[in-house]
Amino acid sequence: MDLVNTNLYLQKSCRFNVSVEPDMRTACDDEKAGISFVTSVNLKYRFAVKVSHTIVSIFICAWSDRNGNRKCFLILPTVALILQLSALCYQTYYWSIPADVSVWTEVFFQVLIGGNSMFNTFAKINIFETSNEENRTLRTTILIAMQTLSIPVSSAVSGYMMRNLGFFLTYVCCLILSVSSLILTCVFVKKTISKQKITDNENFNLFLVIPSSIKVVFKKRPCRESFSIMLLFMISTCTGFVTTGERSIIYFFFRYKFHWDEITYGCYLTYKLIGSICGTLFCSIILSKKLKLHDGLIGAMSTFLLTFSSFGYIFARETWELYLVPLLEVFNGVALTICDSFLSKFFTNEEFGRLFSVHMIFDVITTTGIPVYSIIFEKTMDKFAATFFLLSMPANFVSTVLYSFTYFLNKPIPEEEEEEIEKKPKQINIT
Repeated sequence: MDLVNTNLYLQKSCRFNVSVEPDMRTACDDEKAGISFVTSVNLKYRFAVKVSHTIVSIFICAWSDRNGNRKCFLILPTVALILQLSALCYQTYYWSIPADVSVWTEVFFQVLIGGNSMFNTFAKINIFETSNEENRTLRTTILIAMQTLSIPVSSAVSGYMMRNLGFFLTYVCCLILSVSSLILTCVFVKKTISKQKITDNENFNLFLVIPSSIKVVFKKRPCRESFSIMLLFMISTCTGFVTTGERSIIYFFFRYKFHWDEITYGCYLTYKLIGSICGTLFCSIILSKKLKLHDGLIGAMSTFLLTFSSFGYIFARETWELYLVPLLEVFNGVALTICDSFLSKFFTNEEFGRLFSVHMIFDVITTTGIPVYSIIFEKTMDKFAATFFLLSMPANFVSTVLYSFTYFLNKPIPEEEEEEIEKKPKQINIT
């Protein structure tokens, strides 16, 4: 739906004196003006929405740990999405409504209850709670793979629908899918019950949520565990910063530099993300589950390849060259999947909510990727549109180094060495 909203803002701002929904197969009156408007939306509003999601999630995740009611936070964002789509249907039917009103509609309903980020967070928590350490990486990967698959499929289908059916019918189809999602959630997702006992004062004192969450996540542990947790939070921040920033403007990069339309971009995204899903499943099923390769080693490999993929986008001049770059991004989805799964192994089921509360605090840094990348692209659009990839390369390289550290800190001991350690008699120091 993000691509549909982006194109709605673009079409409403790049065409002048239009009172009915235009034919998207016709050129804009001022393409650059439309792109500038949408990048300003990313800079001002979507960044604010992401920050508000973070603030809301910090309290809600911790609250769900204490009360165990995770299911309602899968239902509420879906209801808010249904209301948002209903409003957008009205605003596309009456095309004369300004683009600013459509933007504020999205902002209002996204801020209302956390939006997709809230839904995705509690979907992960549900997977963590119903999985053990052996199959958690696999199940988390399947969840991320399905979410990732939805992006190219929706982009390709929505691009075709916007061109041939228009915005109104596209939003109606999204509305039907959202209602179906709400029904499936109500029927099939079970309500979890927290085993943690707390006092009523702790339950309702919002001022204690952040300190208590930080206290639980960073409680006293063995030195290697504590250091590993900090490294994994830093990795999540670096990879999230790049992913969030690139995703906010990559469509405009292709549209402005290579003159792509919605359908071409959707087809390319489908090709790119299907390869990413195959790579992610290969890492989780073959490398992680079958070959028992360490999570840190898999993560380092994925971010190392992402460092080189930025070079491909920078030096690409023809469309066929762009289709070679995703070969380096085949493990793109692994970086965050492995990080979240690895991090969850240091916590119990009753601590997952507060883990994600602290995770959201670090995610505030990742949301700065939206304004940073938007400003860089807007300033360098006419001179060197791929400048923002020069920021992605060092961030991905830092993630590679940090993943390597986590591997050496948590490197599994071979069974033979472990048996020898157990056979050695313990030394008693006499003072």
